Amino acid sequence: MFQPTDAYILVDATISGLKQNQSVNLAIHKCGDLSSSSYSCGDIFTNEFTNGNLGNIVADDEGRANLIVEKSGLKLHDLIGRSVVLHDTLTESRLASGVIARSAILSQNRKKVCACSGKTLWEERVDSPFA
Repeated sequence: MFQPTDAYILVDATISGLKQNQSVNLAIHKCGDLSSSSYSCGDIFTNEFTNGNLGNIVADDEGRANLIVEKSGLKLHDLIGRSVVLHDTLTESRLASGVIARSAILSQNRKKVCACSGKTLWEERVDSPFA
């Protein structure tokens, strides 16, 4: 997610681990509180111009879904600290979530998951039981 102009944000999301042909919705929610999984993230974010609904996508045969969307009416600096939640469109359940955070300047973030392990995000993912 980034903001190329003041007019819109650009969201580029890739989701894996879905069921074949599963329909999901990606949305920005009001809170970045993950203490009770996705259910503590509050409702979908809205402002005077638009809402945080980013769109519906359907997983391919391998359970992957891609979304690229330009969303006007949102400012990236207003979204930092909020969450993005993946919804199952059939059951309306919340499948996954994450907090929207500010990233460092290009090449200034080594993407360490934990100072203890020293592993990068990609190395940690390989070792994850959820990968």
